[in-house]
Amino acid sequence: MSIYMMILIGGVPVTVAGENPEYRPVETEARNGDATTQSKAFSFARHDIHTETVDWFHFYQVRNNARNLGGSAWPDAASPFALNTPLVYWNQGAWSFTNTGLPLFGMYGSDLADIDGDGDYDIVGADPWYGVYVFWVRNDGGSFSAVNTIMSNGGFPNHVHCADLDGDGDQDVAWTCENYGFYVSLNNGSGSFTNYNIYSNVSAESVWPADLDGDGDIDLAGITHAWLGYTPGVWWFEYTGVPGSYTPHYIQARQDPHGVWAGDMDGDGDRDILIATNFMNLGDDNSVWMFRNDGYNTFTPVYIGSIAWGSDIKAADLDLDGDMDIVASGGGADEDYFGTHGELATYENISGSFTKQVLQTNGSYGFWIGDYDLDGCPDISAIDYPGYNAGNSTFVIYENLIPDAQCMLGAPEQSGPTTFRVIPGKGGLLLSYSFPGSVDFSVHDITGREVVSGKLSGDRFVPLGPGVYVVSATVGDKVIHQKGIAIK
Repeated sequence: MSIYMMILIGGVPVTVAGENPEYRPVETEARNGDATTQSKAFSFARHDIHTETVDWFHFYQVRNNARNLGGSAWPDAASPFALNTPLVYWNQGAWSFTNTGLPLFGMYGSDLADIDGDGDYDIVGADPWYGVYVFWVRNDGGSFSAVNTIMSNGGFPNHVHCADLDGDGDQDVAWTCENYGFYVSLNNGSGSFTNYNIYSNVSAESVWPADLDGDGDIDLAGITHAWLGYTPGVWWFEYTGVPGSYTPHYIQARQDPHGVWAGDMDGDGDRDILIATNFMNLGDDNSVWMFRNDGYNTFTPVYIGSIAWGSDIKAADLDLDGDMDIVASGGGADEDYFGTHGELATYENISGSFTKQVLQTNGSYGFWIGDYDLDGCPDISAIDYPGYNAGNSTFVIYENLIPDAQCMLGAPEQSGPTTFRVIPGKGGLLLSYSFPGSVDFSVHDITGREVVSGKLSGDRFVPLGPGVYVVSATVGDKVIHQKGIAIK
């Protein structure tokens, strides 16, 4: 039986075929003992944000980060194009975005982090063609002009991810290079870096920072492919406690993994590893795999499902049922050469088994999961790449259509308005509650200090100084915590 995904486009229901028998599995059922549970299906509304003229590499819109870049209330997005001017999309609300070009010729992979410690998100990226370097672009109140080199190694730097890798309180960069392997660039505190080639003689494709051995520091999950005759497969790199020093562990041989992510998929308290594989010309199988961490640094491979031209993968609780679902995408230049297309798909976690639903049957080399409309539900941003000779690429966001009440409080859907919102604003936070009756709330700063509490019925503006706050709301025995950012 084919899976079909209901997507609302412009308010009109459109049924999109979600299976292709050439390389996608049939619908699966999850069994729990003698009981069989069927997927209730995710529901998303597609919003076409911006269309760009296609060239050979225009599909490389790798990261669309739902984070605030310009100081307004709404999450913005930074989207690289490998051989074109990368863009910042400014979220105006109501699914309307403006965009600004960055002072770059191209950018393959990117991430957002506060590199200089001034309180806003800067852009970190890799350019394998023009400058052949890893860099960061300073954010000066929503203006991007100063491009700073982290390292230029003459290889093919591709993907970057930021985290505090050495535990000193600032944001460092883990990145990969197809010619020279895995790198860590440690921030010296103000945006200058010391670079370490932590593992060479592999063709590194991507890396994800996570505490994989549960010892409280940040390790790395990584993937390599068979380009240049190097050893391909799935790895993890154990942090030794010495800045820039890691012990490599080889998990499994895979010919062409292209996406990697790490997090707790099975709820046992340790981090598992997800990968997406790509056929290209290296013989892998277009699939999604989980490497389950047994808590003793041993990872067991578990097949999740297919993904056409697998290139990126992440996880989040998309339906807010308490477990982690998966999103994967596939797409690249070789899909034009081979005459097939990638796709964007979700995999609903049902008692530890996964049911696949396809959002689009065009490629998207990468995507991001974030709350773009501030309703508390995870949305998905991606690119719709129809192929080099088939039209234009479109930056799209799939809005999660879980009712707002369930997004915010996990409460059952009501017949009337059921929205609880924490809306960032200038000089404080706007709290909005429209259930019958009232809700108890409290606001804490990042040190855990309670700064205000009370009861909320309707809307209430809470004056606060600039900073990040956690708002807790209690309805019966249900408690929800949400982050809010107050700006000047």
